[in-house]
Order: sequence, then structure tokens, then C-alpha cells
Amino acid sequence: QMSPADKLSYGSDPKPQHAGVEGTEEMLRWIWNEGFAAVAGDAISFEVYPKQNSYKTEDGREVPGLLMHEYLIAGWGLPVGELFDLEELSKTCQRLGRWEFFVS
Repeated sequence: QMSPADKLSYGSDPKPQHAGVEGTEEMLRWIWNEGFAAVAGDAISFEVYPKQNSYKTEDGREVPGLLMHEYLIAGWGLPVGELFDLEELSKTCQRLGRWEFFVS
């Protein structure tokens, strides 16, 4: 739990840093090829923020990092969820014996 002072400090940070999914072309291709209807995570940001300046592709090329939100939401219309309680969700799925559901 964050104290009120910690929350204020975090909220006023002009350069926040967040852990998350790596913003790469390979990750975008994987999400597309797997046919995801939505993506979500339990952190404040689904993807790493700020984006990487650059990264090496599988074939060794150096390419600029990217923000996946621009592709996922604006490009594909794919919902991005953040701050999901995935532990509780997994318990509910286990209890109900259901692993597919509608998110609204």
C-alpha cells in the first residue's frame, strides 16, 4: 500500500517509469498472430513506459522502440486493460470452471 505522501510524490513525477510488456514489433506480431480480442495486465501500464529508445530485432537490426497503445487501440481497435486484479480473476475462473468471459 502506498501512503498518501507516496501517492502524491508518484502522481507529480514528471518522468514516471512503469514495468510492462516490451513494446516491440515482435510482440505486436505475436499478439496479432495469436488472435487476442483484448489484452490486460495487473500493473499501472500494460506496456513498458517510457518506451525503449531502440532494440535489436530477432534478425539483429537496431530499430526504434514503439508504443503499442497506438497500434492496439487506434490501429486495431483492441481494448487494453490495466490494473486488473488477475489473482482474483484466476480464482474466480477456477471456482466457476470457466476461462472465457465477456469484458465490458
